[in-house]
Amino acid sequence: MKKLLFVIAILIFINVYAKDAENVEYHKDGSITINSKGTKTKINMDGKTPLGVPIETVTWPVKKEDPIIAFVYSAEFSDDDMTEKVRDIMTATSKLLLKEIETNKTKLTDIKLVWSLCRYCRTGYCKRKGKPELSVVFFEKNKKYAEFSAPYTETLRTDSESTLSTQIVKKALKK
Repeated sequence: MKKLLFVIAILIFINVYAKDAENVEYHKDGSITINSKGTKTKINMDGKTPLGVPIETVTWPVKKEDPIIAFVYSAEFSDDDMTEKVRDIMTATSKLLLKEIETNKTKLTDIKLVWSLCRYCRTGYCKRKGKPELSVVFFEKNKKYAEFSAPYTETLRTDSESTLSTQIVKKALKK
């Protein structure tokens, strides 16, 4: 309930005080400044959509026993909620990863794949990065060992689930 009230307050604030585009300044640190009636209000937009709506971090346990495999959709590094296409890519990746582990008897330790999506590049982390893309950062025992990224437009293709999931699994298993 508090989250909903916060979102409504931000939207009202933006609509009332920042009606004109020239009243909003976008900064490289991902924050915005709203200029209204002689006052400036700076808002950190990490983990929020360009409208100020908080993004939900989603943790998805792919494999719960040794080795533990988890996917995390990161609000901190995204500028939009997880889309259906990204969810489909994550599902295809998890199925392919589990199949590869079983088929090839791949020995893994605990891994975590942290996913993020930048569509707008107007706020937060995406503004600093400056390009619309799907990113996956690979961690083994909480230590980063690889990264994967694809342009946002690639996630929209009809075959994106199979092509991107194949590339992500190859990167995850190549250590």
